[in-house]
Amino acid sequence: MVLNRFEYDSGFKERGKSMHESPLVVQSMCPVRVNIIRRVFTAPVITGISEAFVSIKHICASLLNPFNWTLPLAGILFSMLAVASQAGDETQHEFLLFPSVEIYDNTGVDDELFDSAGYIGIADFMYSYSGNRLRFLGEYVLSTEENEVERLMAGWLFGEQTMLWVGRFHQPSKYWTTEHHHGQYLQTSISRPGIEEWEDEGGAIPTHITGLLFETGQIRKDSSGYQLAVSAGFAPVLTESGLEPFEPWDPSSNHGAAYNFRLTFLPDYFDSNQFGILGGWSDIEIDSDNFASQIGTESVEELQLGVYFNWSWEQLRIIFKANYLENKYIRPDGDFTDDFWSGYIQAEYAIRSHWTVYGRHENSFGEEDTEFIRLIPKFVSHRNLFGVRWDIAMSHALTLEIADTETLTSDFGQYRLQWSTVFP
Repeated sequence: MVLNRFEYDSGFKERGKSMHESPLVVQSMCPVRVNIIRRVFTAPVITGISEAFVSIKHICASLLNPFNWTLPLAGILFSMLAVASQAGDETQHEFLLFPSVEIYDNTGVDDELFDSAGYIGIADFMYSYSGNRLRFLGEYVLSTEENEVERLMAGWLFGEQTMLWVGRFHQPSKYWTTEHHHGQYLQTSISRPGIEEWEDEGGAIPTHITGLLFETGQIRKDSSGYQLAVSAGFAPVLTESGLEPFEPWDPSSNHGAAYNFRLTFLPDYFDSNQFGILGGWSDIEIDSDNFASQIGTESVEELQLGVYFNWSWEQLRIIFKANYLENKYIRPDGDFTDDFWSGYIQAEYAIRSHWTVYGRHENSFGEEDTEFIRLIPKFVSHRNLFGVRWDIAMSHALTLEIADTETLTSDFGQYRLQWSTVFP
């Protein structure tokens, strides 16, 4: 677990080993088999877990009010800074810039939510501070489409492998995001899997959480080990344009609670090979302008559970993740629940040290009958893609990607070309 610095490198093997790079996931079971497993095995377990999260919500309800937490969170942050300034410890600072430029063409698109062609320029600024115990991390993204503070968090190191963070962070149950964040150079592919997308890009699972994040790890005598990350904070609100995260500078906004976790097992603690389980529960409030609110839905309680692995064999790497999502709709006239599966698998093959070819398959089952997905029209439910990445120099990459993409309302082809790098 890297607690005090950013790690990056060029080339397939180095990127994978130094960063425990991302996952891509596919649901390999046919729909019939999925239904059998869901009815016979998972349904009782899922229901029990969902009820447990609801109980936690009721117990902690008074503590989850944004007004109750805004000042304490700020107080914790400033207290840690004050302690660090008094300690006089040797400090380290690191700044990284991840710029990228992408041009794209969507063929056959007949949905106004997607442009037929265009370009995207991104500058991702990341800064880290490391003292003896105190850590600070900030990330700001400036692009042709948005500008936003993506992460702003302070942490305290307990022992050698345990950290407690406070602030705005990427929640741990989205494995792809916590491995790559916003730096395009850090991921082999240009696009993200649909189930791993950002909230404003059609994501169905919350990404940005403001609250507390606990991380710990344990190394065994045989060099194997595990890592655990658990977070608690404020869930996003569902608006007309998708999920909108809680903004610390707007504490009066109406946001529910969000709890997430990831448990990772590593056969070799210092290698990138890993597998694990993850999940979370979010109480997603509905904005008054959203169609769901107009028909009586007050909120959606989303439960998600999943498994993943990231494994390399010499030049080949496989990244896999499968998610089960259950959505409970809270209405005055009676609650109801629906669910669906979504997953992806990505294979990457390194040719010498400068070329990597990759392919990804994304699939979902039951999303057509899920009301929550109908409220997020940009969600990518099915996609097949192929790409080639050329690491031109030590820290520059040129990537070409071709995909067949499907949402609930559209089916179109995508062609993307991207340059990405990292400075210094």
